[in-house]
Amino acid sequence: MLLKLNRTQTTALGQLRANVIYDFDMRKRRHKEVADTLSARKFAAPATKKDLEAQKGDLAARQAAAMAKGGALSPALCEALLIEEQEAAEAKGKKAAAAKAGADAEAGSGK
Repeated sequence: MLLKLNRTQTTALGQLRANVIYDFDMRKRRHKEVADTLSARKFAAPATKKDLEAQKGDLAARQAAAMAKGGALSPALCEALLIEEQEAAEAKGKKAAAAKAGADAEAGSGK
């Protein structure tokens, strides 16, 4: 479930920042509890994948602007960039594992 926080809030998952879209895994108990509480208290609003993609584009633009000014990146921006890099690395790893599994399956069937 995608939720965009209206305000910064400290939760059981840690500190969640305002105006950031978070993807809660509703199969996990803590994620469900936090998402339900934030929604019930009107601290978060539902978001779409389109909103998430727009946020990622904005993030890259803010990073470029901060670096062009020679300024330091904010902790929230650094955290968001780190998460994005980790997700990209994880996706790349999964893709490589799937390709290796496919190659292994082909090699096994060729015998």
